[in-house]
Amino acid sequence: MTPRLIEAYWKTVSDCLVTFFEIPEAEAIHKTATLRTRLAQDQQPRDPYKNLIYHALPIHTASDLVGQEPISNEDFYRRYRQIEDRNLKRKPRAKLDAPQQIRPSAPSGTTVRRKRVA
Repeated sequence: MTPRLIEAYWKTVSDCLVTFFEIPEAEAIHKTATLRTRLAQDQQPRDPYKNLIYHALPIHTASDLVGQEPISNEDFYRRYRQIEDRNLKRKPRAKLDAPQQIRPSAPSGTTVRRKRVA
């Protein structure tokens, strides 16, 4: 992972602690930094598992830090995606109910012949 993505991951963990678990920002930053430091100290430079933490979603890491699951109501996913988008500096995602543009695989009016597979 790139340093930018690593920073975005930990910022998202911290923001999840504040947003979903109502932990004060200073405490959330401290909890996140403590876990990050502990993980770095426990691993050897050539450890193949050293980046395994980044396979978990940041909300799951935040949940593990506080020992409880967030309350997931209808607003939860929208807020979580906003946090991710902001920290990864992505453009906001399209609404799920927005019409999707479909790109045809062949020009209109083209006949596609099936391949014979033996």
